[in-house]
Amino acid sequence: MIELGGLYYKLCLVDTCIISELLKFKEELGSFIVPKFLQEQRLFCYSIKNIEEMEICKDIFEEFISYTSIMPTILLKTDEMLLDEEINNYENDNYKIDPILIFVNMLKGADYYKEFKDIFTQNIISENFKRNRDLKPFVLNAMVKKSNSYPSENIFLEKRYINNWLTSEMHNILFGIYKEFVDNKIKLREPLNYDKFLSLKSMTLIRFYKFYLKHRKPKPSDVNDVYISSAFPYVDSVFLEKDMTNQILQIKNKHNFYKELEILKLSDFVS
Repeated sequence: MIELGGLYYKLCLVDTCIISELLKFKEELGSFIVPKFLQEQRLFCYSIKNIEEMEICKDIFEEFISYTSIMPTILLKTDEMLLDEEINNYENDNYKIDPILIFVNMLKGADYYKEFKDIFTQNIISENFKRNRDLKPFVLNAMVKKSNSYPSENIFLEKRYINNWLTSEMHNILFGIYKEFVDNKIKLREPLNYDKFLSLKSMTLIRFYKFYLKHRKPKPSDVNDVYISSAFPYVDSVFLEKDMTNQILQIKNKHNFYKELEILKLSDFVS
C-alpha cells in the first residue's frame, strides 16, 4: 500500500496476459478496468519482466506506454533487488521493504512518458531483454530438472515434505548467491530464518507448484512467471491468468502464505 495525497492506494500486480487483453480490447475492458482501479484506489503495478515480454510486440508496448498517461502506474523492483534488500536488512526486524522502483504519474507532458519509455529502448536494455529471451529455454530446463529433487509423488501433498524441500532449496540458492552471508551464520551457529526472505520463498513455492504437479507441459513464459512472483508478498492484490491464480490458491490453502493477498478476476470488473 502507498500513501498519495493523504489517501492510501493498494498495489495491484497485473500479469502480462491481462495487460495484453486490456490493450487489445480497450473499449470492452479498458473502459471498465481503468475507472474501477481509480475508484477502488488501486495502482496498476508491473515488473521489468512484463516490459520484457511486451517489448517483443512493438504495438502492445507503445500502447502500454500511452496508457501510463491516463492512470498512475508503478514499476516494481526486480527479484534480485528484493532479495538483496531482504539480505541487507536481515537483522532489522523493523525494516519494511518498499517494492516500488519507479512511480509513473499520470497527466504529464509527452516528454515525461518518452523519458520513461527510453529507459527500456536503450541498446543495453534491449540487448539484455533479447539475451534473457534466448536463455529462457535453458533456464526453464534447469528449473524443471529440479523436480528430480522433489519428494516422492505419493507423499508430495504432505506439507512437511514440501516444507523440507522448500528449506533445502532456499538454503542452496542463498548459499550460491550470498555465500559469505550464509557462511557467517553457520560459523555463529545461527539458524537462518527463511521466512525473512519472502521474495525467494514466493518464487520457490511457485516453482514447486508450477513444475512439480506437472499439470501441463512447461513453457518458456513460465520462467518470467516465477521471477514476477517475487513481488507477490509485497503487493496487496494480483490480477493474473488462470494457471498462476490456481497456484497461488494452492499455496494459500496449504502453506498460509500470501494469506492477505487479494486475487482479482476479470469478472470483478466486467459483469
